[in-house]
Amino acid sequence: MIAPPPSPAVEQRMIPPAAPVTIQDVRRDPRRWDGRWVRIEGWINRCWPTDCAVAEHLAARPINQGKTLSFEEQKSFDEWIRPMLPLKARVTARIDATCLVNSVCLDRAPMLRGMVVEALQTNAKFPDEDR
Repeated sequence: MIAPPPSPAVEQRMIPPAAPVTIQDVRRDPRRWDGRWVRIEGWINRCWPTDCAVAEHLAARPINQGKTLSFEEQKSFDEWIRPMLPLKARVTARIDATCLVNSVCLDRAPMLRGMVVEALQTNAKFPDEDR
């Protein structure tokens, strides 16, 4: 008798080949990275419907987090990530430079699409948080 395969609880996504870059690399020359898969390490400090981004620094206050790149809106992603915040992460995503080059986008600009996020450190303590 052959046992049936286990039911998939979570979809395993293959991480596409991606160029390691910094947030600053993408912001400095967004046209170069548009449509390309990149790998970025940074901090996800908050994830709200209007603001969910990977940042250069761990920071409670947005002014202290440095440059950022916003995630496209995905309700399931937001629900998955919130209990782990703030989070040091390795993000693999396809760059959409539309909001960096051609137009000004408000709220949650979809600069990072099709993202795969690997948690490196969860529930970090903000160094600039009021006690």
